[in-house]
Amino acid sequence: MLDPSRPSFQETAGIGKPLTGGFSVIRVISNSGGGFWAAERNGQRITVASATDLMPGTVYRGILRRSAGRWVFTPRESWGDLPGRNAPGIGPINVPLPGTQDHARLLIVRAFLRAALPFPEGEKLAEFSRIAGRSSSRETLKRSALIARCAGRGLQLSEDDFETLYSLLEGSYGRPDSGDSRERERKKGKESRDPADEVPENDSPSLYLFNHLLEREDSTWFIIPYRCDMENLVYNGSLRLFYKTREKRAETAVLSVRGEKSGELWYFRWPAGGKGLLRVYHGDGRGTRQEIPGPWMRKFRKMGLYIDDIIHKDDSFDGFDEAGEGPDMIDETV
Repeated sequence: MLDPSRPSFQETAGIGKPLTGGFSVIRVISNSGGGFWAAERNGQRITVASATDLMPGTVYRGILRRSAGRWVFTPRESWGDLPGRNAPGIGPINVPLPGTQDHARLLIVRAFLRAALPFPEGEKLAEFSRIAGRSSSRETLKRSALIARCAGRGLQLSEDDFETLYSLLEGSYGRPDSGDSRERERKKGKESRDPADEVPENDSPSLYLFNHLLEREDSTWFIIPYRCDMENLVYNGSLRLFYKTREKRAETAVLSVRGEKSGELWYFRWPAGGKGLLRVYHGDGRGTRQEIPGPWMRKFRKMGLYIDDIIHKDDSFDGFDEAGEGPDMIDETV
């Protein structure tokens, strides 16, 4: 289950030391003159210096580093075998259609890029893409993010162990549509359903290892599955906590809530340190906050949280962060 050869997060992302370089994707906005260009990275406008003439309106992949108080960008000759790549280091990238294997492959690469991890290649990339893309297209983003977070911990799970961890995370453990191997066996008639199996397994080996291996030296995510009965309604899901290890405090909380009867899945994300804005993710983003399950709405209000008026589409949320957070994504089309 563990990969003893994996580099530390410090080695792959430069955590704990000044930033000297890193893979980045930028879009050049305009030529500022004197060897400088206005560019966009991760939704933010920056000024970069480059010894290479950059073309406004073009997406570049390369090394972005901080030197003498300014950003210096060096396009790379090769970024690896990325989906839709039409020229080494430079050029527009075609976006594969959702639900295709190339789309799953692209989301895996995006997830590893955001986690500052080396890209998986060859058979490993194909395996990750197959696992990420085996469910509905709107779940591929979430499955890709979990695969990358496992890899960041050096955690190599079998496909069955991954499905168990994912079903605990999403509140689908024991459901007929779950990818969990035990449920597949029940559907084949090889096992009878045990009511005790419907309780999330907090002692799951994959969950235990995920929670005990740090994602980074200064921060990590913990997963706490739950099953509860509120006002005669049963809910399953997980509480995910982003924990700052040095400060010994939780910074962000994410709660997934799946109604056992309806199967509807909601996500709630808020600052764990106190009062703040609670963001809501559900389905295609339509509706209002009045549609949030009543028992949860009342609990959030008691916590002093301000509930966002906007319900966001859950296909823009990877289960931990907004899909737009982190490095600018490589599926940009120019």
